[in-house]
Amino acid sequence: MQVETWRARGRLPLSVDITASLLETALSDSSFWDAPAANAAAAARPAGTGPGQLSQQQIRLQYSATIVRFVNGIADSQQKGRVAMSVASLAGAAGLSRLLVDLRHEATHNELPSLPALQLAVRQALDWLVAQYWQRQADHLQACKARVVDLLSVLGASCQAAAAAAFKPAGTDQDDQQVEDSVGSDEQQASKAGYSAAEGRKQRKQLLAELKGLLPPSHTHLLVRLMLQQHTMMLLSPSASSTTTESRTAQETQQLQQQQQQHQDRNQ
Repeated sequence: MQVETWRARGRLPLSVDITASLLETALSDSSFWDAPAANAAAAARPAGTGPGQLSQQQIRLQYSATIVRFVNGIADSQQKGRVAMSVASLAGAAGLSRLLVDLRHEATHNELPSLPALQLAVRQALDWLVAQYWQRQADHLQACKARVVDLLSVLGASCQAAAAAAFKPAGTDQDDQQVEDSVGSDEQQASKAGYSAAEGRKQRKQLLAELKGLLPPSHTHLLVRLMLQQHTMMLLSPSASSTTTESRTAQETQQLQQQQQQHQDRNQ
């Protein structure tokens, strides 16, 4: 269903289209699978379809048409320069097997290849697609995910530095408080802590721009999830834990002092 929607929108990558087409035909070809895989294929087959609804001739036609489109599409993508090269040389340079090239020629100019030969070619085509397209896509997505996590870590550290520079921690002496009151801008407050607010804003803008480039708008919910995970990690970090503990201890001490003062007032 997702591939059909993508086809309707257009700009469907060739590798995605060919993979879907081969698997759609293979789901109707019971002889393509061994016994365990045949049961899995039957379970994955959409409602209303079945191996009995396509004849062997129809299956051969669908396999052949998809293989022709596959080999031609890969060869066209390898065509460079003004002098046209043969499909066989271009397909070989792309790593396609000779069987795929020969079956493409047979299906285009001669008779339809036999079903066993087509099934073998389909397996080789799927192996090529997994190695040359799907595995690379998976590696790219994994690298993007790792980069997003790194960017969120740097972004969180920058926000922490900005907050630490903007707010003076409790317990500062009177001189520091007077100086802090006299400072009117974030940049001057940040400079006291060795932090440049302008550079921090520039860095965060660049980080957000890179994050926007890594994730399409339809996947921003994944970024929100990672940001929430990053926030949780920051809360569980040793520095944050120690800060929370110190704050809790100070509050408990203040409450105890207030209770003692109230007790002394009642006794007087």
